[in-house]
Parts: sequence; C-alpha cells; structure tokens
Amino acid sequence: MQYQRSILVLILILIVPMASVADSGSYEINQACVEDGCFEGDSSGFPIEISSSGNYSLTSSINVADTDTHAIHILVDNVRLDLGGNTIQGPNVCDMETETCSPGGGGRGIKLADFADRKGIHIANGQIDGFGNYCMSVGFAGYGADLTLSNCFAGTGAGRGAVLERVRSYNNRYGIDITGEAILRHSTSVDNIVNGVQVNTDDRRVIMERNQIHDNGSSGIHANGPLLAKDNFISDNSIGIRLGGDAAGSSLEGNVIRKNSSQGIYISNLNGSAGVAISSNALSGNGSSDTSPQISGPDSTRVIELTPNMCNNSTTCL
Repeated sequence: MQYQRSILVLILILIVPMASVADSGSYEINQACVEDGCFEGDSSGFPIEISSSGNYSLTSSINVADTDTHAIHILVDNVRLDLGGNTIQGPNVCDMETETCSPGGGGRGIKLADFADRKGIHIANGQIDGFGNYCMSVGFAGYGADLTLSNCFAGTGAGRGAVLERVRSYNNRYGIDITGEAILRHSTSVDNIVNGVQVNTDDRRVIMERNQIHDNGSSGIHANGPLLAKDNFISDNSIGIRLGGDAAGSSLEGNVIRKNSSQGIYISNLNGSAGVAISSNALSGNGSSDTSPQISGPDSTRVIELTPNMCNNSTTCL
C-alpha cells in the first residue's frame, strides 16, 4: 500500500507541471488558469506573473476588468511571449472626437518590471486593447512584431536596442513611445489622439523606416532626440515631423510628407549647434494654404539639404 501511494505521488508530481506546458514546449497562459495560477511562481488572479525565463504562449484571449490591474507582469529577462493570435483585453476606450480615454487607470496589458533594464523580451502575434496605461513595452534589446495595439494611454514603449516591426498602433492617446536607440520599421501608427510616434532620447539615434504615420491629432513624429527617418509616409496629422531638444543631428531621407494641416517639417528649440540633414523628401500640401512653407520653425535655418527635396511643385524648400 505504501509503495502504491509513493507511485501515485510520483505520477502527480510529473503530471501537474506538464499541465501548463503547451505542445510547443512553452508555458500556457489562458483565461481558465488565471484563478489558480497558470504555472509555478504565478499566484492566483491577475496579474499573471512570469518569474522564470523561457517561452510562453497565450492559448486563449484573456480579459481584465479592473482599470488598475495589469494582465501580465514580466519580472525576469529573456522571455518570449507568443500571443497566438489572441487578445489581451482591458476596459479602457479612447475617443478621437472628444480626445479622451475612459475609464483610464494604471493597468497595463503587459508590464515589465524595471523597464529600462529588462533585457531580451520578445512579444509577438496578437492584439492588446483597452488599458489606461501602456498596452505593452519592450525594454533593452527587446523585440515586438505582428502586434495590434489600441485604446491605451500609449500603444507601446521601446527601450535601448529594441526593434519593433509590423506593429499597428491606433486609437490610443500616444501611438508609439521610444526612449532609447530603437528601430521602428514596416509599422503603422494612425488615429492616435496626440502623437503617432514620439522619440525621447538624448544622444542616441532612433531609426525609423518604411512606416505609415497618419491622421494623428498632433505630430506624426515628435522627436526630442536624434532621428534617422527614411522612406516613411507621413500624412494628415497636424504637424508631419516636429524636431526639438536633442534632435539636432537628425537626418530625414526619402519621406513623403503631405497634407499635414499645420506644418510639414517644424524645427524649434534645438540644443547644441548641429544641423538637420534632409535629402530626397517630397513635401506637398502642408499648412493652411498653397503658399505655406513646407519646412518652418525658428530653427529651420539649421536645415542642410544634402540632395534636392520637392516642396509642392518646386525644388526650392528653404
């Protein structure tokens, strides 16, 4: 009898951990497991806490009702999270017409502990919607791809060395917030209440290429740090690209900047003495009239044209 009990205990020890492991070898996250904890180290209820490095997969959509509660809290480095085409849903809704998000709150879809120092976070393949704080963030050397982010204070944050690609951020207060030398490519930021993409770095350059940034309430790109913006389509914002602060030394190449209601490129309050290089950009229809300058601002005199640019029907932009 004692031998049979020992065998039963051994079987239970082997089976219970395996219950949270998907066929792919990653740990499962789903609505059903939240009540009891989805895996070792995760207590019952939200947030789901990831305290071990490894691979994790959403196997169902999850819904958080409380405005101040995070859905997933990542406490360690080197986590790969596959959303599996599912949605992390919160209660927040943003409205472009009233420029409000309600009911707000401090909850995040995916929160990183010690964001700036959290390394190697990969998040991909799903949607995060409806959180009063950020939908998600990727920290140092993080990666985000194939994501749709909406109805949050900001769609995503990106730290130093991060890469974002094929990200769709819409109907947030802020679309994408970059705080270190990150790369943003092949992504879309549209219909956000304030800025489509904002860059807040000091001497570290952000690279943005082949993105669609349009119909945002303030600037398509608002950069207070050095920027290489190449081959982007920037349209129907208030300002197309706004540069200030530490954005001296930026380079704008091959962008289409059109029909922004206030200015195409606006440059003011630059620190230091470096200029802004522009080449092969096409600017048209920006401003309130056909004669509005396409490049303007108190520091527009610091623009250096490396190759000709088109401003409406002329190659004379300055």
